[in-house]
Amino acid sequence: MGMLGDYEDVLKHLLETSYGSREIQKFISAYTERSFHYISDEQMQEFLTWTYPKISDRNNDNASSSKVVPANNKTFRSKYEKKFLATIQDTNFKPGEDNQATEMMSQLLAEKPDETLILLNDYFIEHYDDERLCVKILTLLNDYKYDELKPMGQTIALASISNKSSRVKSAAFNLFAHWACPEALKLLLQVDVPQQPWIAMKYNSVKESLEKKCSTQER
Repeated sequence: MGMLGDYEDVLKHLLETSYGSREIQKFISAYTERSFHYISDEQMQEFLTWTYPKISDRNNDNASSSKVVPANNKTFRSKYEKKFLATIQDTNFKPGEDNQATEMMSQLLAEKPDETLILLNDYFIEHYDDERLCVKILTLLNDYKYDELKPMGQTIALASISNKSSRVKSAAFNLFAHWACPEALKLLLQVDVPQQPWIAMKYNSVKESLEKKCSTQER
């Protein structure tokens, strides 16, 4: 659970220049009008579930006016939704090694990047209590730069920090460390220091590392 105002800053930062900004503003306004001062993990999941289908629908509308449309979004989803999830679940992830899931992710991103990230977001929401799957999803995201994953990757990372699993939290901080850019640092600074001692150490270590790297980049 966190202060709605804190999440507002984070969400506005995430999508201030992206196609989901109107959905973010609607979400914030809805809770403001209902006088919610705090946002729970369940309400964050409501936001995730509520927002991305709208983004997906708008992407589908935009795609219809494109000159090249490899597959409409419904066809893409029906073709890969179960297959991609099963591949992630069945794959044994080893640090630094490609595998069937990473190769499929690369293939799907090349075909339809937005829809691929929406699929991952949907898996994350539906299996939020599945520690193993959540860690695998975060590990998949670890192969990509900050800008390549906007906005779904950042939202998954933020939601992971509210997960009850320390392993999921740790994997989320690994993702921030991998991004190693000023935007990732700004986002991380919106997060409260975790209560668990070793996760708090991980958070502080990643924050200090990002601050040093960003300071070097600015010179």
